[in-house]
Amino acid sequence: MSDIRDLSSHEREVLEFLLQGEWDGASVLREQLSSAKHAGSWSASTASFSLFVDENAPRASVDMAKAPKLDDLYLKVEDGVLVGLECTRSKLPSVDELAA
Repeated sequence: MSDIRDLSSHEREVLEFLLQGEWDGASVLREQLSSAKHAGSWSASTASFSLFVDENAPRASVDMAKAPKLDDLYLKVEDGVLVGLECTRSKLPSVDELAA
C-alpha cells in the first residue's frame, strides 16, 4: 500500500461535508475520518478514491445504502468502515458547489 498518503484539505473538506448531521453511524464515521488516509484512486477518469482507516477504529452501524449521497458523489461504507468516496466527475466539486 505505498500509495497511502494524507488526505488533501479539499478531500477532507468534501468528506466532512458528506458526514455532517446526525444519522445512524455518522459520529463513528466522523471519528474514523479523523485519522483516515487516501489509499489510491480508482481510475484516471474519475475523482473516486479509496480510504484507509485504522483497523482498530470503531465500526459504525451503517452500510453503504444508508450513507449520504449527493447526485454523483457518495461515501462507500463496508462493514461499518469508511472505505472510499465514489465520484463520477473527473474532479471533486468544491463544498460551495455541494452546498448550493
